[in-house]
Amino acid sequence: MKKKRQDSREDVSCVDVPAVTGSDVTFSTDVSNHPTEITWFRDRSMIVELEEGRPPNFYRWGDRVITDLQSGTFILKSVTPEDSGEYKVERLVQGHITEEVFTLLVQDPVCKVEIRNITKENNVTLRCTCPDQSAPPKYKWVNESEHVVSEDWPLTVQKTNDQQWYGCEAWNDVSRSNATVILPALIDPGSLSAGSSTLIITVIIIILIILFIIGISTFVVLQKRKKKRTISNGNRKEIQISPEEAYLNDNREQPNSS
Repeated sequence: MKKKRQDSREDVSCVDVPAVTGSDVTFSTDVSNHPTEITWFRDRSMIVELEEGRPPNFYRWGDRVITDLQSGTFILKSVTPEDSGEYKVERLVQGHITEEVFTLLVQDPVCKVEIRNITKENNVTLRCTCPDQSAPPKYKWVNESEHVVSEDWPLTVQKTNDQQWYGCEAWNDVSRSNATVILPALIDPGSLSAGSSTLIITVIIIILIILFIIGISTFVVLQKRKKKRTISNGNRKEIQISPEEAYLNDNREQPNSS
């Protein structure tokens, strides 16, 4: 591709581009002056040349790059940390070359953190860790109001009379992760004894109520049985014997005279 260029170049602008592993990165350059040619570089090695009226001329990454002269975009697909480095674009406008530099930093996402705690008496030791129990590269401890309370690892705090909320925030240039924990309030031995006494009294009251109910139920059952027995006796029929039957009965009971 033949280019008629002058040696004059304008000041180079630099742009930092953070990216997470596996994502597609888009570099955009200004095309408001309608450049007739655009060339993209990686660490001084040419990637692709674009010229009006011609298809892109790739020198590398033809299967990973999507680029367009009219929009000035350069898309690098599925980046990895190995793709980190300096990327440069040259624009040819009426014989003048302008440059723009992009510094790509590709990082893996920060680990999914979790909070581990160890309690010894009233002291609690908190550790903000990755799944492999290592500390994340960057982290901070915050309270419920999102105020930073410490950047120590581990963090040791004392229990108080109230619950305490702590959050761990870990991050790098491309992602963030967080976890939270609630520490229980300090248990007062005096309040614990008072609570035990209250529980005992409550149990005794419940037992007395149950015994009272059983006593009442037994009394009611006995009263019903007594009433039933009285009614049964009142319903008995009297047997009347006629004078003739009485005379015959008397004669049967007297012995025969010889």
